[in-house]
Amino acid sequence: MSYNKKVIVMILLVPALLAGCTVDQFLDYFMPKSVRRVTTGEQTEDLKELMQKAKGFEDQIEEKIEAGDRLANVYEALAAVYLVRKNWQLSIQFFEKTIALGNGEHEVHRRLGVAYANRARELGQQNDYDKALYHYNLAIEKKPDNYDALYGSALILFFEKNEHEKAFDRIQTIVEKKPDYYEARFAYGRMLYESGNRNSALTVYQSLVESLQSDPESRKQYESDAMVNVSRITRELAAGVDDD
Repeated sequence: MSYNKKVIVMILLVPALLAGCTVDQFLDYFMPKSVRRVTTGEQTEDLKELMQKAKGFEDQIEEKIEAGDRLANVYEALAAVYLVRKNWQLSIQFFEKTIALGNGEHEVHRRLGVAYANRARELGQQNDYDKALYHYNLAIEKKPDNYDALYGSALILFFEKNEHEKAFDRIQTIVEKKPDYYEARFAYGRMLYESGNRNSALTVYQSLVESLQSDPESRKQYESDAMVNVSRITRELAAGVDDD
C-alpha cells in the first residue's frame, strides 16, 4: 500500500515539473499562503491578525522571563547559603537550577565548582572532580581573571589529576598578576615542594614573608604558617635533603 502511494506521488510530481515550472516555483506551492503573501510586501488581514497575536504572546513571554529571572536569583541565593553551610548536595542542586533558568554567570559556575570539589573530597567521588573542573573552566572562559576559579582548578589539576604543567601554569598566573592572593602563593610553594623542588619552594615562602611585612592585616593571618614552612624546608636542606 505504501509503495502505491509513493508511485502516485511521483506521477503527480513529474507532470508539474514538465509543465514548465521551475523547481523554485514548484516548491513555492508548499509554502503557507500567509508566507507567500508576506514576501510580496502585502499587508493582509491574516498578517495583521498574526501580528496582534504575536504581540500578546510576547507580553506573556516577557512576564515568564521576568519570573524566571527572579526565580533564578532565589535559587542562586539558596545555593550560596547551602555552600556556606557546607551542604554540598543542596548547593549543587540549586546552582544547577540557577543555570537551567539562564543564569550562567562566571561566579555561579565557579561556586558550583567549589561545591562539586568539596563533595568529591568528602565522599571520594572522583567524577565530581571532573564536574568541578568543568565548571571552573567555564568560569575562566567567561572571566579569564577569575582568580578563585584559577586557584580551585589548579589544586584539582595538581593534587587530583596529576596534570602538573597545567596546574603550575594557572597558579603562576595568579602569583604574577595578583601577588596579594596569598593562598595561591602558599599553594605554589606547596606544589614546588611536592615536586621535589625544595629550594624554589623556600624562595616562594621567603618572598611571601617579605610581602606580608607591608600588609599588617594579612600578616596576622598568614605569617605564622609561612614562617613554619620556611623553617621546615631550611632544616631539611641543612640535613642534606636535596631536591629530587
